[in-house]
Amino acid sequence: MKKNVLFAGIFMLSALMATAQTGSIKPEKGAFLLEAGIAPFAEEGSIQLQEGQLKAVYMTSDKVGLRIGLGFNSTSASEDNGLKGDEKAKAKTSASEISFTPGLIRYFSGAEKLSPYIGAELILATESNRATMEAEDYKLVIKNDGGLMNTVGLGVFSGFNYYFAKTLYVGAEINISLRSKSLKHSSTETTIDGDKEKSDPPKDKVKYSEFKTTCSPLIRLGWSF
Repeated sequence: MKKNVLFAGIFMLSALMATAQTGSIKPEKGAFLLEAGIAPFAEEGSIQLQEGQLKAVYMTSDKVGLRIGLGFNSTSASEDNGLKGDEKAKAKTSASEISFTPGLIRYFSGAEKLSPYIGAELILATESNRATMEAEDYKLVIKNDGGLMNTVGLGVFSGFNYYFAKTLYVGAEINISLRSKSLKHSSTETTIDGDKEKSDPPKDKVKYSEFKTTCSPLIRLGWSF
């Protein structure tokens, strides 16, 4: 309840601020826009990122901008029993996900405070992981295990920004994307008494394709400077 009252208060204050604005409140050439998503009723938190990405737009003119989305997630863990000799045992794991979506966006006149837009973007993403286990005179390294994918695709999107105050806006967006995903090959390297042996599975080509529409259940909140 308190959360809903807080959001209502923010939007009421913003509406009052908007009435005091003079001239255009939309960003112009050279402006830099950043945005996040607001999901007031989500259990995992109110402030989220659309598709897990930071989204930024650089306005090359009053109507055209360069948009870049960047998402990343990296985790690692390690364990060491602190013993030596035959009882030595160490393990380390790491995993990462990276996505990058450069694109172009075109804004239309709309209304005084409303900017509808369309755009297109290139979709690039990759996943990786690594596990290392060590003992006395033994080491095992496993890379890209578990069916990890590389993704390449193309997306088109459309939405709107509503500027309720100078440099501040809310909006919504839908998009259509075509993505091709290819399986990354895993590898295993074993070292025993200094001798290395590498094992690679058959390099069969495994690909998936998907064509889908998306609408994130978020209120996009953005600002420019």
